[in-house]
Amino acid sequence: MDTVVEHQDSVERYGPQLPATLKEFFLPSGNNETPLSIYGALAFGYSKMQHQPGGFYFGEFTPDFLLKLNDWIFLEAEIGIGSDGTVSAGSFAQMDFFVNDWLTIVAGRFVAPIGWYNERLNNPWINKLPGDAPGSMPPLFMQVLPPMALLGVQATGSFYLGCSPLKMEYAAYISTA
Repeated sequence: MDTVVEHQDSVERYGPQLPATLKEFFLPSGNNETPLSIYGALAFGYSKMQHQPGGFYFGEFTPDFLLKLNDWIFLEAEIGIGSDGTVSAGSFAQMDFFVNDWLTIVAGRFVAPIGWYNERLNNPWINKLPGDAPGSMPPLFMQVLPPMALLGVQATGSFYLGCSPLKMEYAAYISTA
């Protein structure tokens, strides 16, 4: 009898047991998800060459804005603020349309989908190599295939090959530059 009474008291005080994803909708503070995310990189450093005075330098500030409009449309944009104060378009300003699980249509200015490095590893929060420091040489793979942005439309995605566990990734695009 005590167990039943304690259980009923618990339900009245704290409400029924809900999954965590559903429970967050009933929190007084609201849920923990926002449609707008802002990431970015601030590049600065200290440079000292032999027989020359050292000093601090400001490389760039590049905030990335990611906005989820709904389950089908995602907006991404980056702006760059250089060391001289100039503001320029970043490497991408695009709109992603999620058609289904294996097809995404991208329109706007996007990073060239050539190679695996450009799309997945050439983000400032992933790539920590000092390629932008004054007087430094860029990494070897940057010399072979520099990252570039294209203005156009892209179809990208992946699918399983038949009933096998092998997955094929693809990216086809049309661009003006």
